Amino acid sequence: MRVAFASHHHQDDVRAFSGIPYFMSRAIQADSEFFEYIQCPDYSHELVQTGGKEGWDEIERIGRFLTEHLHRIDVDVVICLESSMIPFVKTEKPVVLWHDSTWFSLMQMDFDQFKSRHPLLYEWDRLTLDRCDLIAFAADWVKDQVLTFYGVASGKIHVVPFGANIEPVSQKAADMFIAARDRSVCRLGFLGMDWVRKGLPLGYQVAAGLNANHLRANLTVMGCDVPPVGLRRKLGHYLGFRSFTETERFRIRFASDAAVNKMGFLAKDIPSQKNRICEVMQNTHFLLHPADFECYGIALVEANAFGVPVLATDSYGPKTIVRDGFNGHLFDKSLYVKKASECIQRYMNDIESYRSLARSSFAEYSARYSWPVCYGKLKELTEKVLPT
Repeated sequence: MRVAFASHHHQDDVRAFSGIPYFMSRAIQADSEFFEYIQCPDYSHELVQTGGKEGWDEIERIGRFLTEHLHRIDVDVVICLESSMIPFVKTEKPVVLWHDSTWFSLMQMDFDQFKSRHPLLYEWDRLTLDRCDLIAFAADWVKDQVLTFYGVASGKIHVVPFGANIEPVSQKAADMFIAARDRSVCRLGFLGMDWVRKGLPLGYQVAAGLNANHLRANLTVMGCDVPPVGLRRKLGHYLGFRSFTETERFRIRFASDAAVNKMGFLAKDIPSQKNRICEVMQNTHFLLHPADFECYGIALVEANAFGVPVLATDSYGPKTIVRDGFNGHLFDKSLYVKKASECIQRYMNDIESYRSLARSSFAEYSARYSWPVCYGKLKELTEKVLPT
């Protein structure tokens, strides 16, 4: 196909949106007769959140930009990551949305409340869904929500997961990584910037509990910095002015625990830091991901790409990614610490069962979560909406 790909982000920015535009566009370009990357202007979040005319002007401006660009090139289809360019684009070519959310899904509130409080965002969603010829969301829960609340025809909307934002890992390399992991220490990983939403305190409880029960475990935390509790706040607690909150107690234990490797943010566009991420993932037994909310969960498929099983919460995006017993396990959040700890102990006591799960995790990545496979699914759907 001759494809135009529209995004707000720069084509070569591997940090933008967790690297999704960078790796998605490369997969599309590699399988296209002609490819044009269109970096659309961004919008003012403040203006669109207010819901007034100035917010609509922002969206119309982006639509005009994409319209003018499409008039200058000859393509079969335009694929959009994000939706601001869609409501007001004017083109006879099919328009495809490949994204992980709607505004409604991000707001996490009652639908009538969302429509009342955010009328611009509701209309933005509605116009986008109406305008598209094909809609692909990365996770089932977003598709189901759109079908329930927006009345989109079921044949128009599909689930097409995002791929792992890493350079391809070979079967031989994955087998070597898995074979090198031993039982002497259980290496756990946590990856994410928003450490509160992604459940780091629960992940830490898992690691601390394993060590307390004589299963040696190390937890490596990448992507975030947990701020320490300040001296004045500690004094206030010890002098009886205000007791520590649960989060503050976690931060104090976390800061002093020698079994935690605190690596902070690592940039994929800096070779030494990218190599460090890969080195950690190669040696990790399990990725812990007890998130409260996750539209999709790109870190989970990246872990699978190294043959690392995922232990996640049974909700939202992870429910699409994790097939229980194939590339990890899902647990109810209220039982996460107990169930994840028992699961880890079981596998670490039976290393061959662990290696089988790890190999199966890599197989899931190869079959479902490499970018060529993911785009291949979208391409197959897209070809059905092209004019004959």
